[in-house]
Amino acid sequence: NNNNNNNNNNKITLVKRITGNYRYAMFNSLNQIIAFNCDPNCVELFTFPDFVFLTSLARVDDEWSPAMTINPTLDTFVCATSTKKIVVVDALTLRVKHEFSSDAANIIWSIVFDNDGKDILFAPMTGRLSVWNIDHSHNGVKHVTNRIPGANEL
Repeated sequence: NNNNNNNNNNKITLVKRITGNYRYAMFNSLNQIIAFNCDPNCVELFTFPDFVFLTSLARVDDEWSPAMTINPTLDTFVCATSTKKIVVVDALTLRVKHEFSSDAANIIWSIVFDNDGKDILFAPMTGRLSVWNIDHSHNGVKHVTNRIPGANEL
């Protein structure tokens, strides 16, 4: 069949596979892999494409939510945990930059950065959208300063 021959240049080839209970993965700006392993419950950092383990971040008695997002420009990612925390993490070192509490944070469907990376929008299971602002200039530390209240919380 001629159609099959035309597709030979578009092959997908498995490069490498590692075992674990991974539920989510993404790249940082150095093209390293940030992977969320549920057993044990931690975030792991690997080189790509050879999967050399670099470091990990675990939280005692806490689980990472599958809802998370990365801002490649800032090399920062944001995720939620089972203890109702929103955690802002350095995507190159896996160090926690800041965390804050939210009643709905343990069940969040999605988290996204806005285009300039200054605000986080998340949609929890409660059905209300929340916008949180990040102050990127405070003593050189990126952290979340406040939630926009009232009418901005739908």
